[in-house]
Order: sequence, then C-alpha cells, then structure tokens
Amino acid sequence: MWCRLRSRPAQAWYSPEVAIAVSAVLIGVDIGTSSTKAVALSPDGDVLGLAAHDTPVDTPHPGWAEQVPEAWLRATLATMRAAVAAAGVAPEAVQAIGLAGQMHGTVAVGSAGVPLRPAVIWADQRSSVQVEHVLTTLGDERLAAWTGNPVATGFMLPTWLWLRDCEPGVVDATRWLLLPKDYVRYRLTGAVGTEPSDAGSTSLFDPLRRLWSAPLLEALELDGGPLPPIYNSCDVAGTLLPEMAKAAGLVPGIPIIFGGSDQAMQALGNGVVAPGVVSSTIGTGGQLFAPTSLPVVDAPRLRMHSYCHVLPGTWHVESAMLSAGLSL
Repeated sequence: MWCRLRSRPAQAWYSPEVAIAVSAVLIGVDIGTSSTKAVALSPDGDVLGLAAHDTPVDTPHPGWAEQVPEAWLRATLATMRAAVAAAGVAPEAVQAIGLAGQMHGTVAVGSAGVPLRPAVIWADQRSSVQVEHVLTTLGDERLAAWTGNPVATGFMLPTWLWLRDCEPGVVDATRWLLLPKDYVRYRLTGAVGTEPSDAGSTSLFDPLRRLWSAPLLEALELDGGPLPPIYNSCDVAGTLLPEMAKAAGLVPGIPIIFGGSDQAMQALGNGVVAPGVVSSTIGTGGQLFAPTSLPVVDAPRLRMHSYCHVLPGTWHVESAMLSAGLSL
C-alpha cells in the first residue's frame, strides 16, 4: 500500500510596499519536506517576493518515507521563477542564489548523474536493523568520539547500510550519495559537493575536524568514495547552468552558494548565531537549536545532536522530534 500527498503548483506572494526598485536581488531556496520555498530579497534583507510549491511524500510500505528528487528540482525552478515575478524585478537583477534543505536524507546518484531510486528521507523508519548494527559494532563511546552524534533511522549512514543489505545493485551503481539540497544544487550547477552543517546530519561526519569520519567508515567496511567533497557553507559552488536558467526564467551564470541545513539556515536568518540564544521551530519536524562556540558532545548518552553551524568556527547542539507538523 502506498499513498502520495497531493502537490499544488507554485504560489507566490508579495507586499506592494516592499516591492521597491532594486538593482540587485538575492534568492534563497529551502528544499523542505512538505514544500519547497523561495524568497527574493534585497541586499539589505527586504523581502520582495515569496513562493512555495508542495512536494509529495511517498510511503510505498508502512514506515517508509521517500521523495522523488526530480520533484525537488521542479519545485525549485518553479518557486524561483514565481518569487522573482512576485518581486516585480527583472531576472537580470538576480545576483546570487543560496540553498537550504531538509537534513539526513539520501539520494543515490549514478555515474550518469541520474538518481538510481527515490530518495530515502529523514522520516523513513526502514533501517532499524542497521541502526542496531551500528550501535552494536561501534558502541556509544566510539560513536561519540568519531561523529559526536547519535544514529537514527532516516539518517544517511543507516540508509546506506540498508541499501547495501537490501538493494546491493543500487550501491554498486552509485557514484555519489547526496543530501537533498546538495542534489538540487548539483542539478543547478553540475558541481558535486556538500558543506559541514548538513554533512553532520548523516552520522558519517566528524564535526570537530569537519571531515568524513575515516575510522567509522573503516569499522563499518564502507568505501567513502561516494561521499562528496566538503566546502564552506558560504563558498560559491558553481553557476546556474543555461538549461536550468531557462526553466527558472533567470539568466545563466548566476553564482550559487553551498548554503546549509534547514536548521542552521533558519538560525542564521533569525540571528541565532552565538551562545545564549535558542530557537524553537515547528515544521514537518520539531527542533530546539542552541549555538555553541566549541563542539559540545552529549557523551556518553548521545541524547542530543552536535553539528557545525554555517558560520566558521561555530557549532550548535540540537534536539529534535519527528512528529511535529507531520502529525497533521
């Protein structure tokens, strides 16, 4: 049995009082679970136009949660076009694009750049056996030392192990394992990569050294070749490809920034960037987010997550639950 949530076309909004004449526009895109959102901003932070497009979640089996990566791309292109139209600015005014996205999910991409199967997203529960295997093989002490984080179903590590156990043909054909926003950015630019704030959500990453965890990969007999190179969140990943620019109603060559995880990016936007301030968000899932000046690991119990923030030399602790807005 499976179901697909109904998708709606991009919807756009803007406020006439802020639709002012601007010579430069920045676009931010959030690849969420239930929808993809885009915002057109002035360099001073004035909101000029907003747009959103629903994205379906498939449940082909009880406890599974999958999305079609191409649906994220279509929604991204549609919302960027709608946000610029809502802002009432010329496409030539767009100077840069940045991305945020849902965390933890896994897109297995083949050598031709095409997803080999639907993406397994954060809400997926199929990999409980693999989670138990990680905990039994590594134990909390080594997991804390190597990744600083708990492991849970829906994260890239247990999903990768599930694919190895249950769909080995997919693993054999995989060239890259990408997080949701990183797949979309790859399609927009042709460049492969990720950044620390989202890489930490995979359970494969060392947030202190800001590298993929080599001892973890060795202990679990995983080849790190499919894991993408890591850049700074603020780095330019590439530029908008001509075919993508045409589909979005934009001009080719616009710089696209690596961006960050949805939680780190909402914190940046809300000014939650230094210790002493905490954010609480209720989206499809719910999170508490607290910045730290040093990595803080909840050892040995690993009840909380310890991730890199999008700002250099900054980290955050995070607690989360799956059944927030998704319960509706």
